[in-house]
Amino acid sequence: MIRIKERKEEIFKILEDAGRILYEESRAKIKVKPCQGPVTQGDLKVERFLKNRLKEICPQAGFLGEEEGEVKEEEWMWVVDPLDGTVNYIHHIPHFAISVSLEKNGVPFCGFIYDVSKKEIFYAIRGEGAFLNGSPIKVSNTQKLEDALLSTGFSRIPKFRERNLEIFAYLLNRTESLRRLGSAALDLAYVACGRLDGFWEVGLNPWDISAGIVLIEEAGGRVTDFKGGRNFNSRREILATNGLLHPFLLKEIGEALGGKV
Repeated sequence: MIRIKERKEEIFKILEDAGRILYEESRAKIKVKPCQGPVTQGDLKVERFLKNRLKEICPQAGFLGEEEGEVKEEEWMWVVDPLDGTVNYIHHIPHFAISVSLEKNGVPFCGFIYDVSKKEIFYAIRGEGAFLNGSPIKVSNTQKLEDALLSTGFSRIPKFRERNLEIFAYLLNRTESLRRLGSAALDLAYVACGRLDGFWEVGLNPWDISAGIVLIEEAGGRVTDFKGGRNFNSRREILATNGLLHPFLLKEIGEALGGKV
């Protein structure tokens, strides 16, 4: 049994050290990945740092990172985004995060999302609840779509971007307001702590959402694909809400896409 609860303080320290690396590194783009966006030296250096340090926490786990891919798939896998919100980071907008999840057989067991600029660590362990800097968090209790604040993001892949624009346009006049903050990991963390009532996106990858899934579920929310299932990776879509709004948003998204969900 992996005792993450007993070692969470070590993980906090690893995240804080990784955050310092981001502030020490140049924010200049060193390359642009096709259909994925810019990469900085910070992305690469933090991923390598996390790969080495997380191995000390759970040596038997494999590792899946955004920048350098997968190293030996195992029952337990670290799933890591070393810098979520790279464009914000490059432009000195203080809204980006480091996202770390440990999955068992493809299901998130624990998740940690570190807002580097605000020094906020969101974390959850399956069956133990969700927390922000040590204090318990819960999703919002918003019940009506017209009172809901939602967030989304837009893929660089044209077919995903166009699909999401249809949803965005449809929901714009059916909610209190919509946001595009630039970090899917923090959007999910904000749903978990009640700052946002919901989040959806098309075209995300496992490292974008893994930590956020367990955070929201442990905070009392619900996370599915647009059909209400859990085929996040094959369908490349996610809907995360406080739970109360979930059936309404599934219906609205279905209507926005003309039933072609």
